[in-house]
Amino acid sequence: MPIERREPIVVHFGFDKTVPVGDWKRALESVERKAAPSDRLLIESYTDDKGSARYNDRLARQRAEFVRSWLKARGVKNPMEVVVKGKCCYVAPNDTEAGRAANRRVEIRFIHDKEKYE
Repeated sequence: MPIERREPIVVHFGFDKTVPVGDWKRALESVERKAAPSDRLLIESYTDDKGSARYNDRLARQRAEFVRSWLKARGVKNPMEVVVKGKCCYVAPNDTEAGRAANRRVEIRFIHDKEKYE
């Protein structure tokens, strides 16, 4: 049974943007240090509630692929799986810009497939 090994790394995005905002490089660089060789990286991408579900799914995929490509270019060798969530699983209300900004995110989760490595 897969288990999550630690808190996810989270990077945020501007409205309608596919490149993260803020101190995203430092956050993604920490993935290299925190990932055990046996970890699988689950890259989950979310949007705010603006726009159609179809558009947001496409935007979420582009954001997740940016993160995956950046990690691979940095030499991260762990298996990576992209999961597009789009308009779902909000961490804040979407009725303010601050809330929508919090919801525009990619979370990188460290998954240990217990039965595979024990």
